[in-house]
Amino acid sequence: MRMLPPLNAVRTFECAARHLSFTKAAEELCVTPGAVSRAIAGLEERLQTPLFSQHKRRLQLTAAGRAYLFHVTQALDRLSLGTDELLQHRGEGGLLTIGALPTLGSRWLIPKLQDFQRRYPNISVEVKTTPSDFSKAFTELDLNEHGLDVALYIGQGDWSGVRRHKLFQERLLPVAAPSLREELEALGRGEADPGRLLLHSTRPHVWAHWFEAQGFDFTTPTWRARFEHYYMVIEAAMHGLGVALLPEVLVAQELRSGALLALSERDLPQAENYYLLHHPARSEENKIRAFRDWLMRTEGARESPVLKGKPADVEKDG
Repeated sequence: MRMLPPLNAVRTFECAARHLSFTKAAEELCVTPGAVSRAIAGLEERLQTPLFSQHKRRLQLTAAGRAYLFHVTQALDRLSLGTDELLQHRGEGGLLTIGALPTLGSRWLIPKLQDFQRRYPNISVEVKTTPSDFSKAFTELDLNEHGLDVALYIGQGDWSGVRRHKLFQERLLPVAAPSLREELEALGRGEADPGRLLLHSTRPHVWAHWFEAQGFDFTTPTWRARFEHYYMVIEAAMHGLGVALLPEVLVAQELRSGALLALSERDLPQAENYYLLHHPARSEENKIRAFRDWLMRTEGARESPVLKGKPADVEKDG
């Protein structure tokens, strides 16, 4: 059972905290200042914690009040948004907020969205970036805190509290611009110039793993170029700064067009897969179901983006 205070008291608290004035809150809520004061006192009694204090006759939030205000504001904003959507769409559409890792969102998801909007014109989309701290699991709390209906994320699928649907496995390929064809071919023989390897700084060990998987010796180079995001590494590779080790899904278009060349036979499959995540209780919500079913039907979701593979399976409750 949820521990919920009276909604009217919470609404009164948010208004008073926003104005830092019981009088202005009373004006906005069309009640008396005394009614505001009683509602706040009742809420503080229920929570057994003071939310406001007086300093030189000026109203201030306590530390507990500031912390509570953050959660209350988010909850009221989400409730307001949900109410607006219900009134406008009666559950048949609305705004779908999608979280995606930056490069996956821009290079894989966005090119597909025109088809989704054509098929589901009553659903609007908002794309946000998801948190990219891979040292922790993605949780239901991340969905709620970032205001996401669904998220596209990578991992081993061992998250709890979210429903996950496997899209495809991550597969890393050595790639380079056509001007570096000879260096790319030399890398395939284990004769790479270490100074021409590009580093993704948040995944610093993938080159060592690649060399080990190929049976080549690896000496840690002095990195001449390192980049925080994959889209930066892709641009660096396309401009001939060196050889990059990149997820195939993120450079599929460049590989098809010839803007980048790859050592496909020297790939490095990863233990991680790309997943669609959402709240378990929202599985049959119209807009989430529509997006999930559409995504699982698309060519990119069912098969490896360059080398065709088997259709991905769907993993149920996480």
